Amino acid sequence: MTVRSLSLILTTTLIAVAAPQLARATQPEASAGAAVDVGVEPPPETTTTATQTESPPANTDSNDATSVPAPVVVSSVYAGIKGKLRLHFDVDFLVQPGPYNDHGVASLLRPQYGLGFGYGVHKNIVIGAKLAFNFTRARNRTDAVLDNDVLDVERHSIGSFAPYVEFLPIATGRILPFIGVRAGFGWQTDAARQKGDVLGAPVDVGTRTSQLGPLVGLSGGAHFFLTPSFSLDASARFDTRWSFGRTRQLGEGAADPPNWSPSDSIMNLGLGLGLSGWF
Repeated sequence: MTVRSLSLILTTTLIAVAAPQLARATQPEASAGAAVDVGVEPPPETTTTATQTESPPANTDSNDATSVPAPVVVSSVYAGIKGKLRLHFDVDFLVQPGPYNDHGVASLLRPQYGLGFGYGVHKNIVIGAKLAFNFTRARNRTDAVLDNDVLDVERHSIGSFAPYVEFLPIATGRILPFIGVRAGFGWQTDAARQKGDVLGAPVDVGTRTSQLGPLVGLSGGAHFFLTPSFSLDASARFDTRWSFGRTRQLGEGAADPPNWSPSDSIMNLGLGLGLSGWF
């Protein structure tokens, strides 16, 4: 037997033995490939979707047609004075060139403090009344000499009571000018009295001068509204008073007072400042 024949026999034997082993080793790959070939789909992927919540825009255009404009609040002062109750406090600074001036020039009177009330009967008209007054009292006791003990007292009062009418040409606004007229009566008293003991003798002497009479006056000014319910008032005024007067002696044994008699016509010029409440 030749070498060539042996080689052929060995090769055939090896192929016969190795063929089953190779077939068994390649079987898993064939199964996987077959699975792909027959169209087996892999399991679907799980996807998580985040939910977003829409929020309204931070800035809203004020000119947007859908926006509602804020209501306009109108101050009640623009509603006028009709139907409103007025309570006011005033201080009047008066100059009187009347008969009580000893030097022939105008004299400054004591300021008068006034309380008044009014009511708006019309959008342009206020009616009311005011009481104005001032009262002072000076007391001096003199005992410089041991035998003297005298009490010296001086009293002064001035005042008026007058209903008034104010006409406001401008019915609404924060500054309401006015012109006014008033009529009533006024008074003024000046008294001085000494009472005590001088060198063992009692002393009680004094006099009191009184004046009373009707008055009429004109005024003009303005109400400056600080708030819808309160105003600062400034005015200038001119009054004329026709006085009836008398002078009475004071003290024990004094004679009866004389009757009232016409005395003078007195003019007052002045400026007034006040604060009013409108309710």
